[in-house]
Amino acid sequence: MRKFYPEPLTPEEFSPYGDVIAFPSMRAGAVANGGTALRFDGIAKIELMAQGGRPELSYFRVEPISLPHKCYEMERHPISSQMFIPIGNQRFLIVVALGEDEPDMSTLRIFMSEPNVGVNYFPGTWHHAVIAVDVRTDFLVLGRSKIHDDEDVDFVRLKPDQLFTIHPST
Repeated sequence: MRKFYPEPLTPEEFSPYGDVIAFPSMRAGAVANGGTALRFDGIAKIELMAQGGRPELSYFRVEPISLPHKCYEMERHPISSQMFIPIGNQRFLIVVALGEDEPDMSTLRIFMSEPNVGVNYFPGTWHHAVIAVDVRTDFLVLGRSKIHDDEDVDFVRLKPDQLFTIHPST
C-alpha cells in the first residue's frame, strides 16, 4: 500500500482539480452593504445546471479520522462541481485525482487545508469523501440536486494496486 503525506493547499497546486476558496485575502473585494462589508464575486467555477440540474445547499457534519488512514474508494460528479466550505476555524484533508473511467493514481494529490479555507471540485474530479482531521467539522456543501441517487455520481472501489494510506505530515 502506497503512503502519501498531505501537502499544503495552494491555488496553483490545486488548479487542475478545482478552486481554492480562501477568505478574505483571495483578492480585492468590492464595497457592499453601505460600506459595512466587502463582497468577493466569482470565487469559484460553479457548474450545477447541466442536464436540468439545479443548485442544492447542504450541511455536512463530519467526524474526524485518525492518521494514518487507509483509503479504499473515491467518487466523482461527472457533470457538476461540488464545493466544501468548513464552518468555523477548522482544517480538513482533500484527496483528489484526475482520470476518465477511474482515478489515474499518477495524478493523486493529498492536500491539507488551512482553517477557514474551502475547495470547489471541477466536474469529473475524482475525490475521497470529505475528511475532517482534528475535531468534528461542519461544512456547507454546494452541489447539484439529484432526482435519482446514482445521478451525477460515480463511485469506484480502488483496486489492490491503487490502495493508499494517508500519513501525518512529517
